[in-house]
Amino acid sequence: MSKHTPGPWSARSEDSEGGYSIEPRDEPNSRVVICARPPWSGRADESRANARLIAAAPELLEALVWLTNTTCDVGKSGEPPTMNEHIEAIEAAKAAITKAEGR
Repeated sequence: MSKHTPGPWSARSEDSEGGYSIEPRDEPNSRVVICARPPWSGRADESRANARLIAAAPELLEALVWLTNTTCDVGKSGEPPTMNEHIEAIEAAKAAITKAEGR
Protein backbone atom coordinates (compact mmCIF):
# COMPACT_ATOMS: atom_id res chain seq x y z
CA MET A 1 0.00 0.00 0.00
CA SER A 2 1.17 3.51 -0.71
CA LYS A 3 2.26 5.84 2.10
CA HIS A 4 -0.37 8.55 1.53
CA THR A 5 -2.29 10.33 4.27
CA PRO A 6 -4.98 7.89 5.41
CA GLY A 7 -8.54 8.58 4.26
CA PRO A 8 -11.27 9.37 4.31
CA TRP A 9 -10.68 12.90 3.12
CA SER A 10 -13.17 15.72 2.67
CA ALA A 11 -13.21 18.84 0.53
CA ARG A 12 -13.88 22.15 2.30
CA SER A 13 -14.43 25.50 0.63
CA GLU A 14 -11.31 27.54 1.28
CA ASP A 15 -12.16 30.98 -0.08
CA SER A 16 -14.55 33.03 -2.19
CA GLU A 17 -12.24 32.60 -5.20
CA GLY A 18 -13.30 28.98 -5.65
CA GLY A 19 -10.42 27.31 -3.79
CA TYR A 20 -10.84 24.16 -1.72
CA SER A 21 -8.75 22.42 0.89
CA ILE A 22 -8.63 18.64 1.09
CA GLU A 23 -8.42 17.47 4.70
CA PRO A 24 -8.35 14.13 6.49
CA ARG A 25 -11.69 13.79 8.29
CA ASP A 26 -9.96 12.69 11.49
CA GLU A 27 -7.67 15.74 11.48
CA PRO A 28 -9.65 18.90 10.64
CA ASN A 29 -7.48 21.82 9.53
CA SER A 30 -4.65 19.43 8.61
CA ARG A 31 -4.58 19.95 4.85
CA VAL A 32 -3.51 17.28 2.40
CA VAL A 33 -3.63 19.73 -0.50
CA ILE A 34 -5.23 22.98 -1.57
CA CYS A 35 -7.12 22.88 -4.84
CA ALA A 36 -7.23 26.33 -6.41
CA ARG A 37 -9.57 27.43 -9.17
CA PRO A 38 -7.65 27.25 -12.44
CA PRO A 39 -7.01 30.89 -13.36
CA TRP A 40 -7.81 30.22 -17.01
CA SER A 41 -11.17 28.56 -16.37
CA GLY A 42 -13.13 31.21 -14.50
CA ARG A 43 -15.41 28.41 -13.30
CA ALA A 44 -15.73 27.63 -9.60
CA ASP A 45 -17.66 24.44 -10.48
CA GLU A 46 -14.49 23.03 -12.08
CA SER A 47 -12.53 23.66 -8.88
CA ARG A 48 -15.29 22.03 -6.80
CA ALA A 49 -15.30 18.96 -9.09
CA ASN A 50 -11.49 18.70 -8.89
CA ALA A 51 -11.64 18.93 -5.09
CA ARG A 52 -14.31 16.20 -4.90
CA LEU A 53 -12.24 13.90 -7.11
CA ILE A 54 -9.08 14.45 -5.04
CA ALA A 55 -10.99 13.98 -1.76
CA ALA A 56 -12.36 10.66 -3.04
CA ALA A 57 -8.87 9.34 -3.96
CA PRO A 58 -8.33 7.17 -0.84
CA GLU A 59 -11.74 5.50 -1.19
CA LEU A 60 -11.26 5.06 -4.95
CA LEU A 61 -7.89 3.39 -4.40
CA GLU A 62 -9.19 1.15 -1.62
CA ALA A 63 -12.28 0.14 -3.62
CA LEU A 64 -10.26 -0.63 -6.75
CA VAL A 65 -7.71 -2.71 -4.82
CA TRP A 66 -10.52 -4.59 -3.10
CA LEU A 67 -12.47 -5.05 -6.34
CA THR A 68 -9.47 -6.35 -8.27
CA ASN A 69 -8.53 -8.67 -5.41
CA THR A 70 -12.01 -10.17 -5.21
CA THR A 71 -12.15 -10.47 -8.98
CA CYS A 72 -8.81 -12.29 -8.88
CA ASP A 73 -10.13 -14.70 -6.24
CA VAL A 74 -8.47 -13.23 -3.14
CA GLY A 75 -10.85 -11.98 -0.47
CA LYS A 76 -9.97 -9.69 2.46
CA SER A 77 -9.15 -12.77 4.55
CA GLY A 78 -6.75 -14.13 1.91
CA GLU A 79 -9.19 -16.94 1.18
CA PRO A 80 -11.38 -17.21 -1.93
CA PRO A 81 -14.01 -14.44 -1.71
CA THR A 82 -17.62 -15.11 -0.93
CA MET A 83 -20.42 -13.78 -3.12
CA ASN A 84 -21.11 -11.28 -0.34
CA GLU A 85 -17.50 -9.99 -0.60
CA HIS A 86 -17.93 -9.53 -4.36
CA ILE A 87 -21.10 -7.52 -3.76
CA GLU A 88 -19.49 -5.45 -0.95
CA ALA A 89 -16.49 -4.65 -3.17
CA ILE A 90 -18.75 -3.48 -5.98
CA GLU A 91 -20.80 -1.38 -3.54
CA ALA A 92 -17.60 0.22 -2.17
CA ALA A 93 -16.52 1.07 -5.72
CA LYS A 94 -19.94 2.59 -6.47
CA ALA A 95 -19.80 4.67 -3.25
CA ALA A 96 -16.34 5.98 -4.12
CA ILE A 97 -17.50 6.92 -7.62
CA THR A 98 -20.56 8.67 -6.17
CA LYS A 99 -18.33 10.69 -3.82
CA ALA A 100 -15.95 11.62 -6.62
CA GLU A 101 -18.84 12.79 -8.78
CA GLY A 102 -20.44 14.72 -5.92
CA ARG A 103 -23.73 12.84 -6.03
